[in-house]
Formats: sequence, C-alpha cells, structure tokens
Amino acid sequence: MLTLIANQKTSNLLWAYACQCIETKKWEEAEGLLLRIWQINSEASWLLRDALGYSLLRQGEYVLCEQILRPALKAKERSYWVSHKIADALRGQGYIEEAAEMYKQSESEGSDSPITAKNLIQVLYKLNASRAIEQLNTWKAKETTPIEFWQGSCEASILVGGNEIAEWLWENGFSDHQCRGKLIKFYCYKLEIHKCLEIIDSSQNPSELEIKLKRKLINMGFISKDGSPNVEKQ
Repeated sequence: MLTLIANQKTSNLLWAYACQCIETKKWEEAEGLLLRIWQINSEASWLLRDALGYSLLRQGEYVLCEQILRPALKAKERSYWVSHKIADALRGQGYIEEAAEMYKQSESEGSDSPITAKNLIQVLYKLNASRAIEQLNTWKAKETTPIEFWQGSCEASILVGGNEIAEWLWENGFSDHQCRGKLIKFYCYKLEIHKCLEIIDSSQNPSELEIKLKRKLINMGFISKDGSPNVEKQ
C-alpha cells in the first residue's frame, strides 16, 4: 500500500513537471518525464498517451506519435484532440486522405477548434480544391457549424496556393481582412481594379490596409472621386 501511495505521489509530481515542460515547449524533457510515469504505473491512461503523443508530434516523430495515440481512441471519456493529433501525425507521414478522415472524426466528436477546420481544409485542398469547397458548403448548410471553423478556414485560405478558398469565403460573407487581402493583392497584380474595389467596399469593417489601398487608388486616378473605377485608367 505504501509503495502504491509513493508511486502515485511520484507520478503526480512528474506529471506537474511534464505539464510545465509542455507549456514551455521543452518537448524532449516532457517526453522523458511522461515515459517515466508510464514505467511507474505499468500502463498509460488516454490522458498520458495524449500528452506523450503531443510531445512526440512536436518533435516530428509522427510514426511513434500515431502508435502511442491509437489505443487512446478506445477511451470513451477521451477528448476530440486525440483524433485531431492522430490526423496531424498521419499528415506528417504524407497520408493525406487518412488525415482528412481523422480530422472529420475529430469534428464529429465535438471539436470546435479553428485549428481542426484549418488543417482539414488544407489537407482537402491538397487532395483537390473542389473537395475543400465541398466541405465549406457542408459547413455553410449546417446551423451548428462553430463560428471558429470560419476563422480556421480563413487561416487556411492564406496558407494554400490558390485563391479558391479565399474567393469562396469572400463571396459567402465569411472572409476576414487577411483573406480579402490575398484576393485584393491577386486582382491588383492583374490590374482588375474594379474587382479590388468591389472586395474593399464589401467589407463592413475595412482594415487599415484596405482603407490605405483605396485612398492610393484614388490618388493614382484608378478610382474616380465618386468612388467608382476610372475606366480610362484600366
């Protein structure tokens, strides 16, 4: 009995230290402490596997991370972050289709994190841009879609190569200033000033960049004093 109590106290102390290491991004130290807890207890709870898996994930140990986390999927009380982290590990290994399905599983388990949405849109886009658009349409049709998913989608729109995601978000009223900024830059390079103006004017809360750009376009003569595009300049 005394041994069990001593082991529990040691485990609790190691867990506290490991959590501090994770918070300060000392991944190798956290890994060592968590493995020591595992050795003391001869088994690992889903929470221990989750923390250890995360420490391995942040070190790029994707295969081992997946192996550590998979058994945690069986725990009924686990967090949706387990499946999310497995998706990250699969993505790191290049298993993009499998990663997409696991991010969707995390969503179905209750994830309302913008990171889940961002990562899912990114991997779907890598598979095919149309699949990412299909996912956005699915979220739009659901009344229960977390508002954080649109935040994550906007972040994804900046990270992918093309403009399809940014364009969809803007056209459907979900874009943020960074998302619009990507589109404005694209259309500026194409000298489609009317499109730039349309995007700028569509914002109910324009960013400082959008305000400055519109003022610059007016000063350069691309926009008339009434705010309309100057056809002679285009």
